Amino acid sequence: MKVEVEFMGYLKSAAKAERLEYELAPSAPTVRHVIEEVAWGIEMPLDRFDWIAVLVDDELVGPSHPLREGDVVSLLPPVSGG
Repeated sequence: MKVEVEFMGYLKSAAKAERLEYELAPSAPTVRHVIEEVAWGIEMPLDRFDWIAVLVDDELVGPSHPLREGDVVSLLPPVSGG
């Protein structure tokens, strides 16, 4: 099953891409599966993803949210500024 992951903020630099396609095992994949794949692929510890907002097809979701073929998963780290 393929999903597309969109990186925002500093995650674009870490992933060296704005969007990447991931092939996931079809056995009940969730947002957590994508985060594990991304963390491994960009060599970033999983605990760094605990505070990242995750959207699936523009809807804010949690780590147990189920995924379907073709979903777009957007990863948005916190931002600061004034």
